[in-house]
Amino acid sequence: MKETQATEPQAITLPPENSLPQEEQTAPTTTDSSEAPNLAEPDSASLESLDSPSQATKEEPEEAAASTASEEESLLHDAPIALPYREPEQPNMGELIHWLISDHEDLDHVLLNPKNWSHNLQSLLLLTFLGLGLHGFCVGWLAQTTHTIQATGTLSWMPIVFVGSFVGSMIVCLPSFYFYTQLAGLDMSLAIVGVFASRVLAKTAVLLFGLLPFYVALALSTRYTPLTIDDIIVVGFLLPFVVGFWGLRTLYYAFQMLNDTFPKQYQHRGNFLLRTVMAWGGIYLVVAPVALLSMTQSFGL
Repeated sequence: MKETQATEPQAITLPPENSLPQEEQTAPTTTDSSEAPNLAEPDSASLESLDSPSQATKEEPEEAAASTASEEESLLHDAPIALPYREPEQPNMGELIHWLISDHEDLDHVLLNPKNWSHNLQSLLLLTFLGLGLHGFCVGWLAQTTHTIQATGTLSWMPIVFVGSFVGSMIVCLPSFYFYTQLAGLDMSLAIVGVFASRVLAKTAVLLFGLLPFYVALALSTRYTPLTIDDIIVVGFLLPFVVGFWGLRTLYYAFQMLNDTFPKQYQHRGNFLLRTVMAWGGIYLVVAPVALLSMTQSFGL
């Protein structure tokens, strides 16, 4: 009979706690002061993050103000700058001639100054006498050398005819000029009407003086052209009326300025300034040729 031996269960023994590795056994229980976060002193990043909302709120109105300032500066740069009005000084004779030819805007303000009305009128009439007198001298010289006009002393009295007929016609037409300006609604005094009428005549005389070399050259070229001396003399009589249209153009621009300066009596229709200038020119074209022919015949006889 076989004997069976009973095997006893072996007991499992755990290793003691002290038998763990030394590295695992000595676990850190305290932390280094350098590695732990300092709660008492906040760092600069946290301060910046805390201050950033207040700085943004401060920068927003500053940026808005800077943008509005830049927009205003751009608008001021693009818009025309209104300079303060400066009363122009009284021009000398050379400046007056330049202003007459170029239709300078300062001449309007100078002529409207009541303190200088007498001086301006004398200067304008002096230019008128010189320009018309020299033109009449050239026409009289041609008529005397060719005996076109059967009269003696043409060279001496022809300047008087031109000056007297054109200036006298202006004086005769002054009441009509004043009436037309009042009818158009421009509340101008008779003195202002006379000054601006003298301006038109002075510009015509200055332009005639500038055309004298061409007129004399045309008279000397009759040997080589089909024109005769009689034709040149007729051109001399008609030339002031042709050049006078440039004076009427100056008068139209002056009336535009006066329309903005003087008070309006009533509402206007259409281009009333052009009608007023045409009325001035029409009445003068009726009176001046008659005066020129009448004085020429009276001196020629």
